[in-house]
Amino acid sequence: MAERLSGGPGTGDRSDSGLLDPVAVREFQLSLLHVCSVLSGEIQGWIAAAVECALDHSADLGDIASVTGVSRAETYERWRRDETTRASLIVLSQPWTDALCPDSDRYENDRGWWRVGRNVRHDARYAIVVVDRRVSRVYLIDPTGWEPDGSGGKWRFQAFGATPLTDKQVASAVARGHLPARIGDYFPAPADRGCTPWRFANSSIMWNGPL
Repeated sequence: MAERLSGGPGTGDRSDSGLLDPVAVREFQLSLLHVCSVLSGEIQGWIAAAVECALDHSADLGDIASVTGVSRAETYERWRRDETTRASLIVLSQPWTDALCPDSDRYENDRGWWRVGRNVRHDARYAIVVVDRRVSRVYLIDPTGWEPDGSGGKWRFQAFGATPLTDKQVASAVARGHLPARIGDYFPAPADRGCTPWRFANSSIMWNGPL
């Protein structure tokens, strides 16, 4: 029955011979088309979300093109536009309190080593350090200062001045839409130590250099 209603082999013969009602076939096909259209919209949303997540976790646009079958030019037009109109940063989760890490060691401990991809290294402008799910420190990343480890699989950043931003500088960046949270604000970072790429779309003015 599914074969006959969906226009499978022999449908025309059966319909012509009066075994199928042409009106019923038409209505079924229109309903099927509607369902496919709705699913197509949902799938496009899933694809966009998957692309965004993949780009945030070390994939590049060439990788996206290779697995989607979309040309590189179309991939760039479709997804690079979104990628470049969002503020980008990395969130560093530290599971221990600052009291357990001397001030002199915090910068070296914060800046690496982390498994971050090329897109993240290119786009990330800030590193937010979250301790007990509160913003503890924020660094302004020098985009030319990323250093690989011996294996090339992990990286560490360099911050302008090799020091965190002041509370006033962080508040200024938040006011301009460059950061999503101030020092002391709650931040939904993972509890375990790790590095998470983070993008947010409420930034209308992109980063232009050191504060």
